[in-house]
This record gives sequence, structure tokens and C-alpha cells, in this order.
Amino acid sequence: MRSTTELRHWLSLLLAGSLVLVGCTRAPTRDPLLLSGQQPAGTPEALPGQPPPLSPLVEYAVVFVPDGEVLPVREQAGPSGKEIAQLGFDQRPLRVTGVTSMLGSSMWVEVELPGGGTGWIRAWNLTEARTPAQACADPRLAATLDAFLRAGAAGDADALRRTVSPGHGLAIRLDARGGEVLVAPAVVDTLTAADAQMDWLTRPEAGVATEGRFASDVIEPLRAVVESQSPVCAQLPSGETAVIPEWPNEYRNVNYLAFHVPADPTGSEFGWDTWAVGFEYVAGAPYVAVIIHYQGEI
Repeated sequence: MRSTTELRHWLSLLLAGSLVLVGCTRAPTRDPLLLSGQQPAGTPEALPGQPPPLSPLVEYAVVFVPDGEVLPVREQAGPSGKEIAQLGFDQRPLRVTGVTSMLGSSMWVEVELPGGGTGWIRAWNLTEARTPAQACADPRLAATLDAFLRAGAAGDADALRRTVSPGHGLAIRLDARGGEVLVAPAVVDTLTAADAQMDWLTRPEAGVATEGRFASDVIEPLRAVVESQSPVCAQLPSGETAVIPEWPNEYRNVNYLAFHVPADPTGSEFGWDTWAVGFEYVAGAPYVAVIIHYQGEI
């Protein structure tokens, strides 16, 4: 495992311009499977771990809105409220007024609209705003990823939970074009259980595990890439492929590091791999929130 010091050095290269910083691109959307057995209607305040409530002093950004769709803003809290405005999948920055309403398991928050006035949206669709430049300059990303991988390798449930977003949990796409497994904050510690068998929702043609375990299918290959490759920030390196890798638009406001393994020159030119790790900020601190595995497509 590369040390946290080495990872911080890589991040310093980003600031010096030695590594590339670019914007995000379009990607297909997937319906998540929430391992807690319920739809992702819960919010940070409604889930165990009790992350802090949204603050009027903090700038937020929209998440979990696929490309081509919009986030409706309601006149009153709740899905039955009259729609008075719409927010784009990449809308930022936004501020909340501090007024909230709990409806069932969902927390609704009043937001200040860009054009003036206020309206209501689910807290689930907000994350603390950071520009790619701000996130790439943050050495805590390296420390958080290091702690995440060490906890996963050791099977330390408590340590793993402390590195994963307490707001949205952990989204995993073992196959970038396949399905997404969304692990709620309340059940992140179950990933380390010896009998935890995962359905990764991968495509048969992807050539990766369709069922397996978190440690062997996610932690071990990701750790190997982090040990051998330098990261790039907000960019998805790739090799020969018919399908260009893209960071999902529903995560446009989640910043990420990517680790790329080029194809073996003696093998198939399509035999490359890229792992991207997205970080969400909660109360000003970064947490691992998204892991996506990309590979060559013929």
C-alpha cells in the first residue's frame, strides 16, 4: 500500500499542474439497489450515524439527478406539493434556509432559488459543494482513501464506516455500464461480514464478477491499483475502447480520483482498467461515497 505521504505528494502534483484536471462528462444512469431493503428516501438526519443537519452557512450542490432529468422544487414539502421551479442535475451552488420538514423517512429542506424566492426539495438530493480544484487541493482525500482501503482489507467494520459518507453511504459499480449497488450508511459495516455475498448487477459480457464479496471484488483490486499507479483528479484515463469512460452525471457534483492501469503491450489493447473513487463532503470532511470500475469495451 502506498503511504498517505505518497498520496499527498501525488495531490501536490495536481496543484503544480503535473496531472490533468478536467471537467466531468456524460454517462448512463442506473437504478440503485439499496442494501437496507428500502428505497433511498432516507436522509442523513433519518439514518444511523446522525451526520449534522444542513446549514444555511454552507453551499450545496444537486446530486442523484440523471442527465436529461430535472429536480422539481415544490411549493410545500413533499412530492405532492405544487412544482414551482426545476433544478438541473449539476445545479450549484445552493443554500438552505434552515427550515426542514420530516415526512416519513424523508427530510425535506427549504432552499433559496437561484432566481429568487424559496422552495422545497429532498435533502437526499443535496451534497456539500466543492469545485474540482478545491477537492483536488485537499490532502485529506488521500488520507481518507488510505484509511478506507486499510479498513476494508482488515475487515474492520467500525473503521470502514468512519471512512464512508454518513450522508449517502457507498455506491459501487463494479461494471461501469452495469447496475449500481447502493449501500446505506446504516449497513456499511455489513460489507466486512464473512458471509456477505454481493450481487454486483454486472453485465454478462463485462467479464467481471457477477456475485462475490466486497473484500475480494472491490478492496483487493482497488488496493492493487492504488499501490501501483498514481492518481489523476477529475479525469478518467482510458485505453482503446468502443465506449469512452464517463463519470455519471448524477454524480457531477461529487469529485473523484482515478487510478489507471494501461493494457499490457503483449496482450489485448482493450485490456486496461480504471478505478474511480468519488468523495462526498459532510460537515467539511471528505468521505468515500462512490466507487466505479471501468475497463476496455470491444
